[in-house]
Amino acid sequence: MDLLDNAPRPAAAPPGFTLGGDYHLHPTPAGTYFAVSRNDDSPQRRFLQRLLAESATPRLTAAWLQAATGLDDEAQALAFLHELQTAGWVQGLPQAMQAPSEAAHVLFPSLLAPLSDEGRAVLADGHSLLIAAVGWKHGHCEQLAALCGQLALLQQRHAGLRAELGLESDGWGLTSAAGFAELTFWPLLVGEARYHLVVGGEPRFNQQAYTKLAWALAQRQGALS
Repeated sequence: MDLLDNAPRPAAAPPGFTLGGDYHLHPTPAGTYFAVSRNDDSPQRRFLQRLLAESATPRLTAAWLQAATGLDDEAQALAFLHELQTAGWVQGLPQAMQAPSEAAHVLFPSLLAPLSDEGRAVLADGHSLLIAAVGWKHGHCEQLAALCGQLALLQQRHAGLRAELGLESDGWGLTSAAGFAELTFWPLLVGEARYHLVVGGEPRFNQQAYTKLAWALAQRQGALS
């Protein structure tokens, strides 16, 4: 759904936007990935992280948008929103949606399974402690969770090289000789907290379960804080 309309302007005035309807704003899976895969301090990431910190999808108004972006000028705030929608990072929902509230032992396994084409995944916290898992034996899941912390250190140590090589991916993986993913490790940076996601087989992040997982972790982190 288009969040913005081209606003009618006098011929001499610059182009601008108006809100295109009554929507509630929510990150897309692509926007969620951008928000939680790196810890860069960009305005776009801060805005998307704020959406994940909300207990319900906020109703999109010009006043809310200006407050959320910190931009005093309404036209600049609308242009910022246009940039996010053009990138495919935000979506407008016709009705409000509440943050996940199910018990962790029920919620997290149900969200992890769809993120792998094999239904195998592990979620660990920043201390490499196992939070939830599906598809592997418990002992293997604990070993994979422990491995996450070591890979996170390796990733941080060589972040400069990744940037110099122009690599876009933030995950580490084991692949078959044909180049297909067998096991991949992904950071989930929610606010100031770090989580780890391990996926068996091909990752499937372009779906609502990925956004819901990050949203649930943001709510969990807010409760712990």
